Amino acid sequence: MAARAAIHRGDLAAAREHLTLGGPLRLRVTWALPFLAVQIRLELARASIALQDAAGARILLAEVDDLLHQRPELGNLPGQAAQLRTGLELLHHRVIGASSLTEAELRLLRVLGTHHSFREIGEQLFVSPHTVKSHAMSIYRKFGVSSRSQAIQHARERGLLAD
Repeated sequence: MAARAAIHRGDLAAAREHLTLGGPLRLRVTWALPFLAVQIRLELARASIALQDAAGARILLAEVDDLLHQRPELGNLPGQAAQLRTGLELLHHRVIGASSLTEAELRLLRVLGTHHSFREIGEQLFVSPHTVKSHAMSIYRKFGVSSRSQAIQHARERGLLAD
């Protein structure tokens, strides 16, 4: 909701920050609260669409579909999801944002610009170098870049990393 309020005020930088902060919340909402789990994802998808982050909105709506498949009796939420899909189809820009990255990819993105080796980064994040490389390749693919420096530049241009 904070992201949508920031969009309404025209503060896109704050909206992107709130959207990034909201990502981990969707992972913490349990299956015991399916209505809330779907509602959070729908709100994040609305903010992603407003920020022209089509990839992030697609991921969120896919998660909504999975939840609704398990619990189809959630009132008007399936209708809201359908409306958002229509809005997403109208979105002509294809911009990759923070919401399209997984929590692990966001953690890696923050240290990717340190110029440490994948092995050193893996030690910092308590994961294997292979996992670091796998997440880095996923970031490159989502950003449409082919190198670490291009990924860092792309993230900075979109406000995902501080300069």
